[in-house]
Amino acid sequence: MRILFTFAGGFGHAAPLIPIARAVQDVGHEVAFTGRASLMPTLEAHGFATFAPSGSDADGPPQRTPLRAVSIEREERVLREDSTVIHGASR
Repeated sequence: MRILFTFAGGFGHAAPLIPIARAVQDVGHEVAFTGRASLMPTLEAHGFATFAPSGSDADGPPQRTPLRAVSIEREERVLREDSTVIHGASR
């Protein structure tokens, strides 16, 4: 089986995937990663194949934007409209 691991964000998002990817790789599956360009060398150093970067810095360094003010209404709307239920049903 071939498995592609992806992540959004920095190394804190990728690091928890490494033990899972290693376990899958150790039982004979083919594993690769894609994510922020800045982390591809780190994942390669861990012994994983990588694909073309994806995510917010695929075309350059990530852009930081100011934090938005907390809005419970917005959070509830995003949760209601943009979430997918794990067992297969979507919005």
